Amino acid sequence: MKKVWSLTVVAAAWGAFALGGEIVKLKVTDVAGVERVAEPVTSGVPFPEGSVKDVAKLAITGPGGKAIPAVFTASALWPKDKSVRWALLDMQVSVPANGSAELAVVAGAPAAPAAKLSVDDAADLITVNTGTLKFSVRKKGFRLFESAWLDESGKGKFDDAHKLLAEPADGLAMTVKGQRYTSAGDTASTVTVEEKNPMRVA
Repeated sequence: MKKVWSLTVVAAAWGAFALGGEIVKLKVTDVAGVERVAEPVTSGVPFPEGSVKDVAKLAITGPGGKAIPAVFTASALWPKDKSVRWALLDMQVSVPANGSAELAVVAGAPAAPAAKLSVDDAADLITVNTGTLKFSVRKKGFRLFESAWLDESGKGKFDDAHKLLAEPADGLAMTVKGQRYTSAGDTASTVTVEEKNPMRVA
């Protein structure tokens, strides 16, 4: 499998934090020769003890100090002062083909994503809407995508004219020695939303 991203994380020295406002420096590199425009990137980021108390007050800045869309989620704390030790970072980065983007974690307000991800966790279906793509997944009797729509205009036109996929009968299916097996026939398995934020859903 060809590697498409390289992410370098460097914890800044205390002097750099005090003078320049940088807590952690990041470098994102494309190694596949493909230009990236607002490409989603997820990574863990470490922090020096005592440097971050609240991830909601963190931002990512790129060239020129401009904030880019990002969401931080604290994942581990330092035991002594309960400051943030590790955070999960979701961000959108633009990188030229075979190029790099120099970024920094700073104290401040992050830029909002161009299109906010929404998740409707209903009784029978989970529906995800990115603003351009909308799809549904059944909670029971999993059939992969229950339905999907694409509106490249980003205006939310998710009608029949923009439908990519009708409801599948069996979902994923295979035949082994003449016996057909389908994911829709599995009534014991369930699909749940494990985590979500304005930029990513699992």
